Amino acid sequence: MEDNKIIEIATAQIDEFLTQLGLEAELKIDFMEADSKEEVAYRYLLIELQGEHLSELIGFHGKMLESLQNVLGLFMNKALENKEVRVLLDINNYRDKRTEYLTRYAQRAAEEVRMNKQPMELPPMKPFERRIIHMVLKDDPELITESLGEGEDRRVVIKSK
Repeated sequence: MEDNKIIEIATAQIDEFLTQLGLEAELKIDFMEADSKEEVAYRYLLIELQGEHLSELIGFHGKMLESLQNVLGLFMNKALENKEVRVLLDINNYRDKRTEYLTRYAQRAAEEVRMNKQPMELPPMKPFERRIIHMVLKDDPELITESLGEGEDRRVVIKSK
């Protein structure tokens, strides 16, 4: 299916969704490149919403945002009759703001591990959040990071090498 048709279907799905919720938003939809070679099997459709009264759709630490992303992904896959498109949803630049916060958090935690020479276990995080922590600290010559735990209890541990 061509890109314009996919974007047209996504726009209709989002418009209907927002109408049902009684919300208005500025909508931007575009395709995004995969970050790594193993993700190449999928195409990512980035859906960005901007507007007032959308903060409830984000929820605490993005939980609602993640759930909405999953629901919209299911709608899109059913409408497109394939599973080669993955939906990434962002509302009022939440993902950028969260990335900035987690970057600063990782740097502060790393400094504490360097000073105390003790491992630090961070609170449980979603996969995209753990990935940010790992990426921020991957080139640090003094530290290593690893993920421990299962499911929603999975967390990053920062240690001295």
